[in-house]
Order: sequence, then structure tokens, then C-alpha cells
Amino acid sequence: MNKIIEWQLPVTDDILNGTGYHIHGNAKIHCCVDGYALCSPRYWMVPGNFETTEYGEKDTDAHPEYFCKKCVAKFKKMKELEGRQ
Repeated sequence: MNKIIEWQLPVTDDILNGTGYHIHGNAKIHCCVDGYALCSPRYWMVPGNFETTEYGEKDTDAHPEYFCKKCVAKFKKMKELEGRQ
């Protein structure tokens, strides 16, 4: 079974405040596997519902300031366990 892996900015839904969906200005890009961020299950997304970011796996070393450090560390560990380089 293949995992759906996407790098996404977390989107918040402030229906109570009436602001709708938005992305916080200080948000980092998270690695979502099958809809949940590797760093925490509190960050989740439905693959395909939001536009994906132009940054991805290839950019984690070149632009680390844009990515969640925990997600990058867990993603690299996951790649090692799967035997990917």
C-alpha cells in the first residue's frame, strides 16, 4: 500500500471568528503522510483539497528555514527505514 506524502502549509479554519480558512504568517511547511503531519496529529489535511506548495522533499536541505524541523527529521528517518536515499 502506497502512502500519500505531501508537503503542506497548515491551514486553520476560524469559522467561529468568521475569518474562514487562512495560513498563519509564521507557519512552516509540514510533511503530511496519509493526511496527518509527521510531527503531530493536530496538523491534518485532506490531500487534494488545498493547493500544494512548490517546496518539497528536494528542498529540505537547501531551505531548512521553511520546513518544520520535526517533520523533516521524521521524514528522513522514514526514508532510511524504507531504504530510500
